[in-house]
Amino acid sequence: MVKEMGLKGSKLKYQWPEYRKDEEITPKEVVGEPSAERVRRLRDEELLASKLTMDIEYPYYFTMKWQERALRGLPLILRMALATRHAFSNVTPVIRPSELLVGQQTRFARGSHIHPNTAGSYIRQVVSKDLKRVDTAAAFDEITLMGQGGGNVTENIGNVISVSGVFGLRREYLPMLVELCEYWQGDTLEDSSEELKKLIFGEEHETEMAMYNTVFCQVGVFFTSPTGRNILDYQTVVEMGLRGMIDLCKKKISEQAIDKLDRREVEKRIFWRAEIEALEGMVAWIKNYAKEARRLAGIESDAVQKQEYEEIAEIMERISENPPRTFREALQLMWLCHTAVQAESHTSGISPGRWGQILYPYYRRDIDEGRLTRGQALELLECMRIKFSEAPGCSSPGISGIRSGSTFNNMCVGGVKADGSSAENDMEELILESGITMASPQPTLSLIYDSKLSQRFMLKAIECVKAGNGYPVFANNRIGMEFLMSTNPGMTLEDARAWSLGGCLEIMPSGTCSSQITPTFLNVYRALEMALFDGVEPRTGIRIFPATGRQFKTYQELWEATKAYYQKIWQIFCVGLNIDWILRRPLPVLSAFTKDCLERGLDTDHGGERYNAAWDTNVVGGVNLVNSLASIKKNVFEDKAFTLEELKDALVNNFGYRSGFQTGQFSMLEQEKVSDKWDRIHTLCLEAPKYGNDDPYVDSIFKEWMDYIVEVARSITSFLGHRYESCPLAPGTHGPLGQGTIASPDGRLAGISLADGSTSAFPGTDLNGPYALLNSVSCFDHSKHRLTQLNMKIHPSAISGIQGSRKLLQLIKSVMDRGIFHIQFNIVDSRMLKDAQLHPEQYRNLMVRVAGFTVYWVELPKPIQDEIIARTEYEEA
Repeated sequence: MVKEMGLKGSKLKYQWPEYRKDEEITPKEVVGEPSAERVRRLRDEELLASKLTMDIEYPYYFTMKWQERALRGLPLILRMALATRHAFSNVTPVIRPSELLVGQQTRFARGSHIHPNTAGSYIRQVVSKDLKRVDTAAAFDEITLMGQGGGNVTENIGNVISVSGVFGLRREYLPMLVELCEYWQGDTLEDSSEELKKLIFGEEHETEMAMYNTVFCQVGVFFTSPTGRNILDYQTVVEMGLRGMIDLCKKKISEQAIDKLDRREVEKRIFWRAEIEALEGMVAWIKNYAKEARRLAGIESDAVQKQEYEEIAEIMERISENPPRTFREALQLMWLCHTAVQAESHTSGISPGRWGQILYPYYRRDIDEGRLTRGQALELLECMRIKFSEAPGCSSPGISGIRSGSTFNNMCVGGVKADGSSAENDMEELILESGITMASPQPTLSLIYDSKLSQRFMLKAIECVKAGNGYPVFANNRIGMEFLMSTNPGMTLEDARAWSLGGCLEIMPSGTCSSQITPTFLNVYRALEMALFDGVEPRTGIRIFPATGRQFKTYQELWEATKAYYQKIWQIFCVGLNIDWILRRPLPVLSAFTKDCLERGLDTDHGGERYNAAWDTNVVGGVNLVNSLASIKKNVFEDKAFTLEELKDALVNNFGYRSGFQTGQFSMLEQEKVSDKWDRIHTLCLEAPKYGNDDPYVDSIFKEWMDYIVEVARSITSFLGHRYESCPLAPGTHGPLGQGTIASPDGRLAGISLADGSTSAFPGTDLNGPYALLNSVSCFDHSKHRLTQLNMKIHPSAISGIQGSRKLLQLIKSVMDRGIFHIQFNIVDSRMLKDAQLHPEQYRNLMVRVAGFTVYWVELPKPIQDEIIARTEYEEA
């Protein structure tokens, strides 16, 4: 079923479902329900019924200790550790009835706390219009639309203040928030970075700010998350326990010879002392949960609930210091470590990684010795999914808009063991099963595909996919290993085989590397725009780069100018990022759970981890850039159908259409025309070759582009001396970045979301079937990039039944055999998504895959909803 765009003279047909009243919505083939009543209750009465809530308890206690006069002259890492210990020791432990796993960042279900020491301008804007708002947030924040349903608090209601258009803050906490803002104003990392760049960065800093304010990218690093994509070293803590890690630090100090303490040795001692303080804070935090469980048991009249509280108290008391003995204890300790790192810093994408490998020995022993049944293990994993989904990240409006409540926790199954054999096991099958029975946004699931995995295991993963929640995604084990071995000198084969996905989809070593979030998610189409408009941003008229007056006589001249602008943009952003990281305060808890830091006596910002080649250039909109180049090459320079000046006139006039912001429609269909003047040019732009159709004309440009962004990334060095890597990624940023961009030469209209992912076709333009798309996707070397994203939408009827599952399995194998790194699926009838837009109250638990993460449909901004609906829906697999 296709629908024409209705453009005069156009022959282009977009693959777009017709919504007819006589057609019924095709339901999901696989529908799971929690295996236990307690999980159903926690889901319905806590997770789905809760609003996203900002809490300030942790930062309040942190700041109380930080501001003590005696701490002001201490080394930063020790001051951070002492403040962290105080915060962990004093935050309120909350245990809800029916919980089996406990521990969370805040007192509230779906609660998140702020980090006013990191970024403060968006918080200060909430409490006082008189407090300065830094301009770096303004453009992206103002252009980002918010989801209106689910747990989002979109406006002030009664005693609740809306923060960032998503989080609710109770008014009684406002005085404390004001106090925090007043203390940190001028001393946040954001403020310090701004001042230092002004002093040493000069004109290039002004260019950087101009690009932020004209929506070249998302806002700077401290408005988002300075840390992320990490996979923590959970193995060490389950083997040693927190007390064992503390004792290791004490042992390291005792082994130092007092008469030989040079500066480096003193710094090590300071680091180990800081680690002791931070870990002791965690011990106190966990013990407080044990005390709370005992208190609740003492006042509980229900015998079953009383016993559960007593069991929680016993477990928390033991794992506060000792290694876990059982599956439940190991799962509980790993969750607490995960939560602690998220509480310490403004993070995004701290991923559990391959928990199935770590938990399996505990699971197997408990099963064999009769302490655990498979059903009880599944119930615990369902409770785990509840906990992960209750942990949003509090951030500025623009970032909250693209996150939609997600903090990008990625749990992986499959892959291979250290010896190269298949890593699948019964624990991992249960993880997939829990993704069906307790469908929730987090943790997202990913399967590391290797030919050694059994068909039985793969079909279980496909059953999970057919539940229609967007997971697991499938990532190529060979590509992941090749990337890590080539970018991390000295990496062992065993460490490469242990890789996992951090954050959305980034290839990361497991537990051995600390990752840094880049500040941009650059809309790479802007490089072409700078060439076309001689350095002026056409939406605002703001000059970004000096005028050159250059006229392009050939396509190659335009292409070379585009590349030059792209390289200059990234040089400016990455130098700015280096300054941000030089100023950053060290994170002792993160360092504790990153392998080799404790042994070396170094934190993650000074090379303590085993590998540190995790600096990336995140880019968005590459497909729009390539399609635009193909359109210009054919229409302007080969066919001479119109001139560049005529094209630019059409672009600034949006080809005669109203913008997406004016119409409230953010896909290429359902747009409103106001003039026929530019119909011919628009039709030719739409009919120009499009990536995703196995067309060498445009695919050759795509390959050249993907190779070039690797070259540029690797020409830039991080402040630790490591080169950057290419990381084309669009976790929801393609929505607001498209909203901030005028029409483009590929025919896309102003305000329309950019192409999702990094290798997905622009919605509706892949007209020749899935295998033609795969041929286009495989035209370049995926192993040179930290990730590549391919999103596909398939109608449920196309893969129904066991034969449908086998068809999808064959498609996945074809993807991997072609050397493609990643593929993810939305298995959903587009009519259901359209109906959910019209009747959100009927679809509270509906989830979709955006680009690297799963989210509740009703919590998504409309531009992303429109883009997902517009994606080509394959009715054949």
